Amino acid sequence: YKETITRKWNDDAIEDYKGTVKYTFGEMAEQMARIGILFKNAGIKKGDKIALCSPNSTNWAVTFLAVTAYEGVGVSIMANFATETIEGLVNHSDSKILFAAQNVQNQVNPANMPNLEGIVSLDNFDMVYGTEQFKKAMNNWDADFKAAYPNGFSKEDLNYNTDNFI
Repeated sequence: YKETITRKWNDDAIEDYKGTVKYTFGEMAEQMARIGILFKNAGIKKGDKIALCSPNSTNWAVTFLAVTAYEGVGVSIMANFATETIEGLVNHSDSKILFAAQNVQNQVNPANMPNLEGIVSLDNFDMVYGTEQFKKAMNNWDADFKAAYPNGFSKEDLNYNTDNFI
C-alpha cells in the first residue's frame, strides 16, 4: 500500500465520475492523514466504528481508506435507506462518527443516535454535528494537521499499520 502510493505519488489515483473531485496518490494520502489527525484528536481509537452513508464518491473512498489505515472499522450504509434505518444502523454498529452525504445530513437527527460523537459532510468535510470534543477537534483540524506536518505532508510521512489491509 505504502509502496504503491510512494511510487505513484503524482499520478491520478481517484476521480468522481463527474470529474468534480480528483486526487493524485499524494493528495489522497494527505487527505487520509488529515482524517487520521481528526480521528486522533476526536478520541477515536483502534477498532472504533466509523459510518459512511453516501452514494459512491471520491471523498467516500478516501474516507473509507483513512478509516482502514488508521485502524478503525468502516460501516457502509446505503444513502437511500429510510432515516430510521440509517439511525438504527449507526446505533447498532456503535459508530462514533458518521460521514454523510447532504441528503442524509438533512434527514438524520443526532438526538436519535446518542453514542454518535460527530457528523461530517462527505461533500466538503465540514462538521454538521459534534460533541464538545468533536467540535474542538474539527475547529483545530487545520492547525493540528500543520503542527503534525510543519514542512508539509510528503512520501516520508507515510506510516500505515498494515494489520487492517488485506
